[in-house]
Amino acid sequence: MTLVTRKSRRLRTYLIIIAVMTLVTMAFLYAFHAISKSASVATTSPLTGVKAPVAHKTSTDAAFGLPVRLQIPKLQVDANISYMGLTSDGSMDVPPDLINVGWYKYGTKPGNTGSAVIAGHLEGTEDMGVFSDLSKLRTGDTVSVRNDRNKTISFTVRETKTYKQDERPIEIFNKTDGIYLNLITCSGIWNNSQKRYSHRLVVFTEKVT
Repeated sequence: MTLVTRKSRRLRTYLIIIAVMTLVTMAFLYAFHAISKSASVATTSPLTGVKAPVAHKTSTDAAFGLPVRLQIPKLQVDANISYMGLTSDGSMDVPPDLINVGWYKYGTKPGNTGSAVIAGHLEGTEDMGVFSDLSKLRTGDTVSVRNDRNKTISFTVRETKTYKQDERPIEIFNKTDGIYLNLITCSGIWNNSQKRYSHRLVVFTEKVT
């Protein structure tokens, strides 16, 4: 009788250990999946919701060539420029990855009269984005864009502004009294339930004369 009882106790102990280990493993896998899912969203959609107008003229009508590279010496940024359009809800699209930037192709070309817009990611799942240090730019810092005609257009920072996600400032796209380049990234706090940051940072620059 004693032998049977001891065996039963050992078996019951083993079963409890197995059950606990199974529950711990399941909890770990669930937590890992949730973290990975929320982090990957930060990589792909930090700029979703920027409402952008469609220009009456296509960018190919402009005198300057297509932008191919953005350089910001102070931040050690030297990035390829991709071309972005609109999403299905009319928002400006986002750059395809963390290391390159995206130019809003339905707007002004950098170097032409009007407001050209270039966006870049703040951060991703594991690495920082190309515009992770954009907030460090100050009035007078320089930014340059090289186009496909091997011409470089230089700009100087005028001011930096922060907007809430639901704001739709027209000055980002519609200023036409000079030659401007506006740089956009995210800022503020990441809201995991809404899958977005609380604010946007915009650096306004104008062409060096």
